[in-house]
Amino acid sequence: MNYYEFVKNYLGTDSCKEKSKYCNIGTTFCVCREEAEGCYWFYETDSFIVEIHDFFIKKDIVYSSALNMDQFMSFSSSYIITGNGESFSPYQTLSAGSLHIVDVENMHKDYKFLLHSNFPYLSVGISFKKEMIEEYLYSLKKEKNISYSDIFTSFNPAIIKSFAPLAKEILNCKMKSPAAELFFEAKAKEWLSLTINAFFNYKDVRISKDDDKALKDVANYLDDHYALDVSQQTLE
Repeated sequence: MNYYEFVKNYLGTDSCKEKSKYCNIGTTFCVCREEAEGCYWFYETDSFIVEIHDFFIKKDIVYSSALNMDQFMSFSSSYIITGNGESFSPYQTLSAGSLHIVDVENMHKDYKFLLHSNFPYLSVGISFKKEMIEEYLYSLKKEKNISYSDIFTSFNPAIIKSFAPLAKEILNCKMKSPAAELFFEAKAKEWLSLTINAFFNYKDVRISKDDDKALKDVANYLDDHYALDVSQQTLE
């Protein structure tokens, strides 16, 4: 099964024939269901998949089973422009200005996500295939003993905002072939470059022992008082 057939089977609908609001070299699937309405757009190459999720969530959506997608991608990285939800195992917030990372090949069997009702969900992302990961990251893995998973999942949250302009460029691209193909190839490489840079910035971050202890104290306090309305002043 190719990726197009996978998406078609999962969404239970054919691709849209009418003109899409996104770049015309990609494929758009339109969805109109009781729980959500909108579209999924993607552009696929042998190395990566560019994706746009553009939905209005009408009812809470709970996704409670991990799809087997490792034949299509190794890592999925999405910048969320608008959203309201959470993913679990591992926990990540799915809100505006956050980066949602999925280690597809090592996805936890209990992976779940929740999208809350009456809220738009708009994200732009790149799913990297094994071929591209090996081409650009194998030397780091071999020479510095760094795992691919660490590169994608370990980063300073302050770096996330650097993905916003890139996501916006992809979202607004209206180029035609062959310019569009070159554009998306460049953006996929730029996205991977930002990911590597974010990892090394994270590795350079150092905090004092006192600050580390203070953060652990706050975390322990919240664990013990999770049912209470803890004020900002108390945490400070």
